[in-house]
Amino acid sequence: MVYEAVRNLETVSYELVTPVGPGQGVKISKPPLIVPIMRAGLGMLNAAMEVLGASEVAFIGISKDGQNSRRECYLSTLPDDLGGAAVVVLDPMLATGYTAAFVCEELVRRNSGDILLVTLLAAKDGVEFLRRKDYPGGAFTAAVDAELNDVAFIVPGLGDAGDRQFGKW
Repeated sequence: MVYEAVRNLETVSYELVTPVGPGQGVKISKPPLIVPIMRAGLGMLNAAMEVLGASEVAFIGISKDGQNSRRECYLSTLPDDLGGAAVVVLDPMLATGYTAAFVCEELVRRNSGDILLVTLLAAKDGVEFLRRKDYPGGAFTAAVDAELNDVAFIVPGLGDAGDRQFGKW
């Protein structure tokens, strides 16, 4: 998913040495900042770093109040000014879109370039919500499920991604 998200970033050619001789390589000219949304996004971080080994990582933790749109940042290591850099945001689930939008607003406020949201599973409601926001960049997901239940879980979905990764389910 990360590879698909960054495929249109600007690249440069470079000389490399293989065990058999010299060659030409291609790399992203300005590696994007990787930002997992805690805690569930942490499960995607190692794979993202394998694809984007030259990228730096910053963390953001967002708390939410049930299914309403109120979000609050409890932790951020984001630079004050991103200087127009692209950012790859990691969050395995996009349900309502409120958390992703909160993070995107924060990135725009800090002068980000393209925001590339990488999710594994999304709900139609969340996709439409973000589409209306029209942030620079785009969202990339492996699958879109039909709906949200009365507590804003994706249906059929997987439950709470953070709880599943860290042993609560």
